[in-house]
Amino acid sequence: KLSITYPLSELVVGLLFIGIWQYVSGFCTDTVSCMSYSTLFIAILTCSLALFLIDFMTYLVPTVLVLYALIATLILKGSFFVFSATPPTVDVSLVSSVGSALVLSICFYLLTRSFGGRGMGRGDVELVFFIGFLLGFPWAFMAIYIAFLTGGMMATILVVTGGKRFGEKLAFGPYLIFGQLVILFFGTEIFSYIATFFGY
Repeated sequence: KLSITYPLSELVVGLLFIGIWQYVSGFCTDTVSCMSYSTLFIAILTCSLALFLIDFMTYLVPTVLVLYALIATLILKGSFFVFSATPPTVDVSLVSSVGSALVLSICFYLLTRSFGGRGMGRGDVELVFFIGFLLGFPWAFMAIYIAFLTGGMMATILVVTGGKRFGEKLAFGPYLIFGQLVILFFGTEIFSYIATFFGY
């Protein structure tokens, strides 16, 4: 029997490709930069989706996939020196990107040590390094906040409904990827809403 995961993942891939083109065409000014950015974002988000599915099904984050995503992100960051148009929710500063990656990965490493590896694993540390390097400040921190918010809500729902027992293992990588995608595509709108809400 065919698992529903496969058609759903294919549907999500198709929607991501459409979303990438809409996202890129929103800030690009010429065909060459649009095609280049689209190719790089497809590579990055394909790795992200694969990480989402693998962690969801196996509770593992393959280091090699994170490495591929980081390489594609590094090429993306290098393209900022070639094209004048840059993505609105990806920090163009390498210093900010590396700094965000280091701060987040160190914080997650300390969390894994404090939880004794029960709540989070090494894969989550590698994953937040990638997200921090991709999005930079403040976007990466907003993505992590969304991950904790949605992960906490889902964990509560699962415990209340009996889907999980308290203390039982729950993959956190999918929520990190979810936060990354939300901020990548809707970060400016969310930031504007927050600024308006607080009167800035």
